Amino acid sequence: MESDQVFAHPARVLYQQAPADEARWLEIVTSRRAMDPAVFKDRQPVFWPAEISNRRLDSYFTRMGISTLRNFAQGANDGVAFQNSHRWMELPLGQSVEGTFVEEGDAARALAVFYTLPDLAINGVNTSQFVDAMRAGIVQDVSVGFYGGRFTCDICGRDMLRDIECRHWPGFEYDVKDGDVTRKVMATATVEDALLSEVSAVYDGATPGAGVLKAQREADAGRLNSQQLRMLETRYRVRLVGQHFGGVTVPEEKDKESVQEVVGAERAAVIEDVNAVLRAEITNARAILHNAGAPDGPVLDAAEWAAETIKELRLLADDGRRYRADLVDEALAEGVRGMGKQFSPDLYRTLLDNATVPQIKALRDQWRAMGDNQFAGGAVVRNSNEPPREKPAVPVTNQAYT
Repeated sequence: MESDQVFAHPARVLYQQAPADEARWLEIVTSRRAMDPAVFKDRQPVFWPAEISNRRLDSYFTRMGISTLRNFAQGANDGVAFQNSHRWMELPLGQSVEGTFVEEGDAARALAVFYTLPDLAINGVNTSQFVDAMRAGIVQDVSVGFYGGRFTCDICGRDMLRDIECRHWPGFEYDVKDGDVTRKVMATATVEDALLSEVSAVYDGATPGAGVLKAQREADAGRLNSQQLRMLETRYRVRLVGQHFGGVTVPEEKDKESVQEVVGAERAAVIEDVNAVLRAEITNARAILHNAGAPDGPVLDAAEWAAETIKELRLLADDGRRYRADLVDEALAEGVRGMGKQFSPDLYRTLLDNATVPQIKALRDQWRAMGDNQFAGGAVVRNSNEPPREKPAVPVTNQAYT
């Protein structure tokens, strides 16, 4: 069995419990389950036991084997979620406290205890109201979600899910030879070595198990007649595919006309849906093009205008990218000129690559001013028309000529 196939099996909530039991359960959840045991000082947990599975034949003609029941008890000991109707995508209503395997002669069962806190609002369910519903007997059925293991046919001993040689259906009678005697035997399946996934409160404790997968497989292979199909669909409350060959369904003669009518109606509905989607997309495209400045008229004319406009914009974008790259190089050169070895071109290039064009220009101008101040020089230009002042004469002493 594939590990991602989770099945179910019905059982019942139990109500008998004693104060001593609750004290022990509280010690378990305090030491093993709770992340912060202090929560139980203000809020008393509510406990309820349940017989989560047993050896009895369920409404889908499967039963749990001893190995599976032991695994279920161990799984409850390790801790599993208590869910609402096997909705595994939702948060759990509670958690398991412990599990027990009980074997009495030919009878065997797996028991588990669960707990929750009152007045929690989980997935739209109030836990206090949920507990009251169990106490009143309104919610009394539970069902285990399990995975792994094998579904062994009790007639031929083959694995119902893996061995295509098994032609038996749980709940159907078959002629079985016992020496010279042929007798009617009802087919059942025993689930061995399965593991516990979760336990759920359910409305009637009768959830389809292996039979659904087997029924679908046999229907796909064309090994079911119309009577068997209808019976299995009624039992499992599912829609199975009819006989087909090469992927094409082959209905019975009396059903061909109705099938053609249904197929025709479905084809018409699909075509109408596709047309509606296309009309909506064309309307949206026309509005986008019109807002962008496309000329009024057929959509093809607007699309041609959009293609030409995109071509022009790409040319402008290329020019813009080249201008930006040149501007960054120019700014970095000014930075080196203005700050010398203290300036890191690699560091500032990363900054400039993420800056806007006005920001790049502002930094370039700042660094250019720093460079101009650093390297001031050249001819001095006077703005006044006044002649330069004469310097006073310096007397020459006689010692200058000796």
